[in-house]
Amino acid sequence: MQAYTEILPPTAVSHAICLPFVDSSSPVLVVAKTSLLQLFEVKEARNISYGQESPKSRVSNGHVETAGWVDQQHGQKLCLLAEYYLAGTITSLAGVKTTSTRSGGHALLVSFKDAKVSLVEWDPETHGLSTISLHLYEGEDIQSTPWSSDISEYPSKLFVDPGGRCAALRYDRGSLAVLNIRHPGDDLVMDDYDSDLDGEKPQRKGSAIVNGDKDSNQTLLSSSSVLPLKALDPDLTHAIDLAFLHEYREPTLGVLSSSIGSSYALLQQRKDVLKYTVFTLDVGQHARTPLLSVSGLPSDLSQLVPLSMPIGGTLLIGGNEFVHVDQAGKTHAVGVNNFARQCSSFAMHDQSDLAMRLEGCVVQPTGTTSGDLFVVLQTGELATLSFTMDGRSIAGLTASRVSIDKGGHVLRASASCSALIERGVVFVGSIEGDSCLLSCGQQRPALSRKRSRAEALGIDAMASDDDESIDEEDDDDLYGDDVVSPKRVGSSSAFGSLGQVTFTVSDELKNLSFASQPAVVRAVVAGDQKLADQPLDLIYPSASRRTADLNVLSSKMRPHFLARLREGPLRNVWTVTQTLSTETSSSQHVDAASANCDDFVITAQTTDGDTESSRIYRIKDNSLAEVQGSEFEIDTDTLDVGTLGSGTKIVHVSKSELRCYDKNLALAQMLPMVDEETDDELKITQSSFLDPYLLLLRDDASAIILQLDDKGELDEVERSKDFASSRWISGSLHRAGVYSSQILLYLLSREGVLQVYALPDLSRPTYVAPGLSRLPQILSPDFSPRRSSPQEAIREIMVADLGDQFDSQLHLIVRTIDDEIIVYRPFHHPSRETATTFTKNLRWLKLALPSMGGRSVQQTGNLEAPDDQWAPLRRLSCSNDTHAVFIPTTRPSMLLKSSTSLPTFVQTSAKAVAALPQSTVKSGNDRAWVMADPDGSLSLVQLPRETSYDHNGWTLRRVNVGQEVDAICHCSATNHIAVASSHPTDFALPEDDYHHEWAQEETSFHPSLSQGVIKLLSGTSYETVDEVPLEDDEVALCMQDAFLEVSESTHERKNLLAVGTAVVRGEDLATSGAIYIFEVIDVVPEPDRPETGKKLKQVTRESTKGAVTALCEVTSHGFLLVAQGQKCMVRGLKEDGSLLPVAFMDMQCYVSVLKNLQGTGMTIMGDAIKGLWFTGFADEPFKLAMFGKSQGRLPVMAADFLPHEKQLYLVVADNDQNLIVLEYNPDNASSLSGQRLIHRSTFHCGHQTASMLLLSKPEKTSPSLSNGNATSSDHVNGDAMDVDHDNSKAKSLHQVLFTSSSGALGLLTPLTEAAYRRLGVLQTFLTSTLDHACGLNPRAYRAVHDAEGLASRGVLDGGLLCRWPELNTQRRTDLWGRLGHEKDAVLDDIGMLRGDHLI
Repeated sequence: MQAYTEILPPTAVSHAICLPFVDSSSPVLVVAKTSLLQLFEVKEARNISYGQESPKSRVSNGHVETAGWVDQQHGQKLCLLAEYYLAGTITSLAGVKTTSTRSGGHALLVSFKDAKVSLVEWDPETHGLSTISLHLYEGEDIQSTPWSSDISEYPSKLFVDPGGRCAALRYDRGSLAVLNIRHPGDDLVMDDYDSDLDGEKPQRKGSAIVNGDKDSNQTLLSSSSVLPLKALDPDLTHAIDLAFLHEYREPTLGVLSSSIGSSYALLQQRKDVLKYTVFTLDVGQHARTPLLSVSGLPSDLSQLVPLSMPIGGTLLIGGNEFVHVDQAGKTHAVGVNNFARQCSSFAMHDQSDLAMRLEGCVVQPTGTTSGDLFVVLQTGELATLSFTMDGRSIAGLTASRVSIDKGGHVLRASASCSALIERGVVFVGSIEGDSCLLSCGQQRPALSRKRSRAEALGIDAMASDDDESIDEEDDDDLYGDDVVSPKRVGSSSAFGSLGQVTFTVSDELKNLSFASQPAVVRAVVAGDQKLADQPLDLIYPSASRRTADLNVLSSKMRPHFLARLREGPLRNVWTVTQTLSTETSSSQHVDAASANCDDFVITAQTTDGDTESSRIYRIKDNSLAEVQGSEFEIDTDTLDVGTLGSGTKIVHVSKSELRCYDKNLALAQMLPMVDEETDDELKITQSSFLDPYLLLLRDDASAIILQLDDKGELDEVERSKDFASSRWISGSLHRAGVYSSQILLYLLSREGVLQVYALPDLSRPTYVAPGLSRLPQILSPDFSPRRSSPQEAIREIMVADLGDQFDSQLHLIVRTIDDEIIVYRPFHHPSRETATTFTKNLRWLKLALPSMGGRSVQQTGNLEAPDDQWAPLRRLSCSNDTHAVFIPTTRPSMLLKSSTSLPTFVQTSAKAVAALPQSTVKSGNDRAWVMADPDGSLSLVQLPRETSYDHNGWTLRRVNVGQEVDAICHCSATNHIAVASSHPTDFALPEDDYHHEWAQEETSFHPSLSQGVIKLLSGTSYETVDEVPLEDDEVALCMQDAFLEVSESTHERKNLLAVGTAVVRGEDLATSGAIYIFEVIDVVPEPDRPETGKKLKQVTRESTKGAVTALCEVTSHGFLLVAQGQKCMVRGLKEDGSLLPVAFMDMQCYVSVLKNLQGTGMTIMGDAIKGLWFTGFADEPFKLAMFGKSQGRLPVMAADFLPHEKQLYLVVADNDQNLIVLEYNPDNASSLSGQRLIHRSTFHCGHQTASMLLLSKPEKTSPSLSNGNATSSDHVNGDAMDVDHDNSKAKSLHQVLFTSSSGALGLLTPLTEAAYRRLGVLQTFLTSTLDHACGLNPRAYRAVHDAEGLASRGVLDGGLLCRWPELNTQRRTDLWGRLGHEKDAVLDDIGMLRGDHLI
């Protein structure tokens, strides 16, 4: 009984498309990341802010119209609009041109792995996706042969006709599903209408479409039909690629195929066997007509790209050449390397000097009037493809590389997809590295030919399916006599070509893809042990080999320690900046480092006897000096401190009064809290500052607003009778927009109604939204809650800006009595005009964020303190305009947001009693904060600028090591990082007496091999300390930090570094390997470089006949288990430095996975053919015995142990993205006395697993984890797996961490019987209650049908379980009732699934 939770979403971009989606004009970038669908807006970096209109591109008639893409100075930025987790693996995206959607924009077709197609649209009323229809083809009886594979084994791809008349899904081995797209006003008379050739379609009377409204009686897709590709042509037995073509009246399909399979091994017999055929489809009559056929094409062609005008036709892409076929069947080709002539006899222009490899390249038009194409090679290098014109015909192709000075190497990874955003702006997605937004800029020539009317109007020939053709009149203007020398459209003299273009990266989407097993470190915050809370660090190389980067993922925020400011127990801390001059207006920026400003730190502490006091300090040069002789009240309990009057007044808020101080901290005004009617003393419970207003909430649930007048005095704003008699729970002040002077007051009444007042008018609210306490998905004035429906007990609300300098948005943050944080984001429906007020048509959307665990932190630091002494939320700002909110609980967190992510909770390294300042300390340190340490001391810390915080609670830092990294491990004894890096070298055939023909090789297009080197990096600065080169053509495959026995007599053990290598010299020569043993020793460091005091000392090198593919420590004996060739050997290190084999097992295959259960001699061995072997090592005599083996064929990609209580599970990841849970139980009769591993369950995770790591809850004194990177004393004892009490549950908990090639992180958690039953009820309830994007079924997505049938007790979906905060209060009440009111137990279980006990 286990649960799988995806704690980090996928980051590798597999598909992308740009289309007007949210309305009829604004382009939206839709990005697919395996099972995550994200929508981005592209905005100018200088104009991104909420409440301010930014210039947008306008999509009109399928063309992007934008001004000034030449010489862009500020570039564009991607701003996340929405994201959705899908219960399916996305295989393609396509846009459907229609005006019948609710938003008036295009619809989106999404295809999935199991032959499913979902049609979705944007619903402006709910500000989210809405599913129109779902089409399933997985149940079709299409198996042509008994040995055909399952339908999910074949890739599915979606195509849409450029005219928007139909769509097609290619799936299975050779099946085609054609979906007919219905347009408004379709009838028998208009059946022959074509939007490309007949212009804008007239609307019928009485059927006008207004603002995207549609007829509810008709669906967008009318019908679909399934036909085999052989129905188009009997010779289409091997279809390679197909796509709909541009500029045809009827839907026209281009197919690249062959009658026999192409093969490089049979190149001489099967050279030039491909054929390109064009068919016209009659969707209504289910008929097809062949138009043209071109045969004898090169056999290495693999991709088909349809081109729109002015080029037209189709581009065919092979491994060595480009081939263009126009509408008449005329071909032109260009070879780009030496193998083009050797592999094909097809006539082509020779450009072999380019030496380009076209395998895996991506071709994308850039929207220029010349029709030039933009090419991303597999190495990430950029190239261009231009066309030479002869009148209206293509005369030739010309390929060229983009030079380095023009940005030819700005990409550092291969591309998986591309999308044209607007003219000169292209998005390039990647599954290996970061996805980039490229901007293309060029200078206008001083003298140029006369521009045609098409160029003058800026007509943009986009490469997406939204393109519209140019009519014949425009063609006459484009190619008329007034054009001077139109021989070369792509010449540098023509504006709009790519000849003089410079490519720059405007924005990036970070990719966290894993290619190898990471090093796991329990890191200590540098600078001060008192700040250490041992966050979990994952250090691993980037999947892209060109980046040469190390990714450092941390589970907590790790600020840089700058200085210790003050010792002693503190309860809270504030920072304020006082302006000594009154001439500065509120709209001007105040420089705190200037002479007319003072920075103060105010602290509050509780002494013995619960006596509360305050202190004020002046901060300068990273030190504090207590202010003496001022009138600042120190013998009082401080609730809040802020400034008014552009920083000229410091307001000190205590429970019973507030004091206002002017310059030199002289008391200017004191206002006691007294009831005006009864003269009773009142206590202040909450406050909110926003110059010139101050909101105060008191213990009688009343609220008053104070305003600083022109004389510098605080006066109460006049309240209406209704306002004064109302009772409020919480409130917040905020501006209506970033550049708006209007200040709004947000108040939550006891009835759960959100009211907004435009200050200073308190006569009546400008906005009223009932039902906030019901936590609805959409909060609006139209929401009508039931009187009998339950309400959530809300403790606090805050309206705050969240975001960075590129995208800062207003959010409504709701905090419940249980410290659950709910975040709402505003939107307007119908969309408001710029001149209207902010609250007009205002609605709030509840964001799907994970719940945050932790109890409230009381102001006194005592968890048993009265409820009115809890610590409130705190706004934070950085000097680079980064806005965040600090959440003080027992698990303190920061609520952060970037332009490319939703708000996320990032756990801090401070304890719950710590507090962060309200404003940034301007002490010359960028991004510096003052924070209270776990012991209450005051420290100055800094957020590193090179760290990003938008990864679902994890932080990312990147370190460049200069070379490609193949393997990595953590040296636990010295806290250093060992990496195995390599660099490519050209491979030439060696001299051989038996192969004299090798000496006659004349090609200059050599393959490359890797030359390896072992590097030692500092564990703190990641600088290179030492490096050891390997032999020629030798590269490291695996590394392990092992605690090995180094003496047979004394049985002494040391932490040593074991490295397994392979020597590869081509496929014709045998592969050998070696085992290296290194020791990290102390040496004299270099001057001013103390980190160089370590060095790698080679202890031994043992050559092997085969490659060393895996290493593992046998922790029970201090031996090393080595997978060399097709054998597994246990070796012991002798005192003379040799590795003595003591036991072996013949595997008859290459082993890729070796794992040992720490503290025992039990090991597992996995390979890609025979499955998983469970073995054990014992002495007297030494032997390696097999305990059990998996049944049938099980391709093992990764595996690890999972002990739980008295049971031992083995977790395996196969090549179908499944997780298989096996159990070793010799007492079970079906296991044949343990010889067979019992299959317990199979779970589809949806990602290709790269590695597994067994984690356990770390002890307070241990900085290591239970993996191969730690010493034996820090390993988990395999015998201590019994859990008898709930108190020891977290201590003995084991979990398996999964890394994947898509960048996702997963966590597999074993569950007790009671927890499994509780969470099973919750999963069933959420599956039937929540809305699932694209109409998919999460239960069907996770279930796997195998030979043993569907497991009765499968693995629970932790990602679905973590979505419970999306429920409203009514649904929550129903849920807790079904669970027997075990809310606390369920929330503890969900926190365990997220890894709260481990990370």
